[in-house]
Amino acid sequence: MAKKPEPVSGEVTNVPEEPIMGEVFEDIPDLATTEIIPINAPQTFNPIGGLTVDVAIDLYKETRKFISATMQKDIDYGIIPGTPKPTLYKPGAEKLLRFFRYDVLMEFDKEIEEWEVKVTETTFPLFYYRVACKLFFGSELVYVIHASANSWEDRYRWRWVQADKVPKTYDLSKLETTIGEETIFDFALKARKPEGQQYGHPQEYYDQWDQDIANGVATSVEKLINKRQQLIWVRGGASYRIPNTDIYSQVNTLQKMAEKRGLVAAALVGCSASEFFTQDVEDIGTSGARIEAANPIHFVPAVPVAKQELIDIGAKKGLTREDIGTAFRETGARFDLNKWVDMLNMLDEYASKKSGDPVYINVL
Repeated sequence: MAKKPEPVSGEVTNVPEEPIMGEVFEDIPDLATTEIIPINAPQTFNPIGGLTVDVAIDLYKETRKFISATMQKDIDYGIIPGTPKPTLYKPGAEKLLRFFRYDVLMEFDKEIEEWEVKVTETTFPLFYYRVACKLFFGSELVYVIHASANSWEDRYRWRWVQADKVPKTYDLSKLETTIGEETIFDFALKARKPEGQQYGHPQEYYDQWDQDIANGVATSVEKLINKRQQLIWVRGGASYRIPNTDIYSQVNTLQKMAEKRGLVAAALVGCSASEFFTQDVEDIGTSGARIEAANPIHFVPAVPVAKQELIDIGAKKGLTREDIGTAFRETGARFDLNKWVDMLNMLDEYASKKSGDPVYINVL
């Protein structure tokens, strides 16, 4: 079994001799000797030699007691809708490792850095970092957990922007689009700040809002903001997915993410904590795009492609722009990425109502 290097006289123990990437977990004290008060990990616990039944039961009880007494929601763990167990965060992982008296050593054992590759419509640099999170108990290496992060994950590779923020060299028709709810304050529409100023837009952007309001495609709502009632116009629209041009400044973020993933995974395995917690869905390979898409999207493109697509579909059903606006007003519907099929069904129903034909609902 691998041994931890013996310290030279005068050196500090339990701290890596050569910090990797300029960082060690200095906030974790001497795990091999730290006493947790008032809860004490069983001193007979030894992951190397195995556990007796009595010690295992004692450890399980103390672990539950420790989690209940010290773990704080939204700091050490969180609740993510759709997951069966709480998600363990980095601070909570550090607490568990300290409680079990592990020493932690992080080492990056594989790196790929494509600094020479430019961000274009068709090319994107790969920055890949794999970390080995090593857990020591005393001088013995007990676990090695590998984790990684890379720039090709959706959350780092792509950005969603409005049409007027897409580089002029990009072909809008070839970009992935998504539909979301667009908003503009009434006072901002009236102010019509020109492009180049803060919160400014091209003139055609405001002209399109005027048309949508006149045609009933955009609807108004009032909301209490900063203790004042504000009139807000709402419509549907599209945003465009483009490569992230800031990726070169996020290399350190990728390294930190790999370390975080390794630390959390090590705590779940080394502390047998998988019964109580799970790992963040974003940290086990799932991109952040799915979670972001569930949030309201407030993009305001100069050319609302998504709205035009719905208008074109309506035209094939014999509906004018005015008809579509009326359908939205009568049903109270709005553009919603998760309700695209519902909007198509709404058009089917309105077209059938207008023509007097039976209604056939799309059940796809």
